[in-house]
Amino acid sequence: MKLLGVDVGFSSRRATTAIAFLDGNQFHLGPAGTAWESRAAQIPNDFRASVIAIDRPLLPRGANNHIHRLCEAVFTRSPFHNCCKPGLSHWGFGLQLRRASSEAHAQFSLLLASSLERNKNVHYGGPIAEAFLMLSWPC
Repeated sequence: MKLLGVDVGFSSRRATTAIAFLDGNQFHLGPAGTAWESRAAQIPNDFRASVIAIDRPLLPRGANNHIHRLCEAVFTRSPFHNCCKPGLSHWGFGLQLRRASSEAHAQFSLLLASSLERNKNVHYGGPIAEAFLMLSWPC
């Protein structure tokens, strides 16, 4: 199995995206910018991922960018609000993250092993997983 993990950054001036891939025993971790050329340079040309984890909020194609996500709302309430500072992705800084994740999803889906899955939308049980929870620590 070939795995790809992406922590999406959106700075236009710095390499704020982190890319990690595991291909058998080969592991690589590197920084990249927001342009696809910068991100693709961190990944071998022949690499095709079985599963991709994106550390940002993912929405289905065409979804309203301002939609409230229940999973985020849960963490703004007790007991979590006392332990950390949860963030919401439908406004402010979180909305910028949401937009950056949409672009990253489109870019990295090109690296999926299955050509049938490359153009699919975000869906439950798919080969691209959201690995995101906007929290500020410490508790």
